[in-house]
Amino acid sequence: MKKYINLVLVILFANHSVYSQKSYSQIIGSWRYMGFDNKETESIECPDLIVFNKDGKYFIFNECYGKKIENPLVERGIWEYYSNEEIIILKNRQFATNYAYHNTNKVLKLYLKGSTKKHLKICYNKGKCNKEKYEKVKTTSNLSP
Repeated sequence: MKKYINLVLVILFANHSVYSQKSYSQIIGSWRYMGFDNKETESIECPDLIVFNKDGKYFIFNECYGKKIENPLVERGIWEYYSNEEIIILKNRQFATNYAYHNTNKVLKLYLKGSTKKHLKICYNKGKCNKEKYEKVKTTSNLSP
């Protein structure tokens, strides 16, 4: 009986690990803000571009608020993903300009309200909220600080 329980626990842990890795790997990449989920396609003049790197670093770019046109970095820091709560935490936030992505807190929680390989829906509070849509994009230029 004990062997059976251990086998079940190993299978459950393996499935959870695979799911966590899949979700984590789906987040890695460059994401462009597309507007609110409850609206049709919006024309966003200066959308934020969030880059989640494999090494745990993140960068936020915005062509209207960055210091340099060729590299419009506005924020950088460390990101962590918690699959059990579906939360991305941005921490060690460093601001390159006076523009802040949502707020200037040292830690920012992003609640995933839906994710695929091509789309993310994010809220900035745990309860009911207006979901922000992000679309995965391939960056043609080298966006590194």
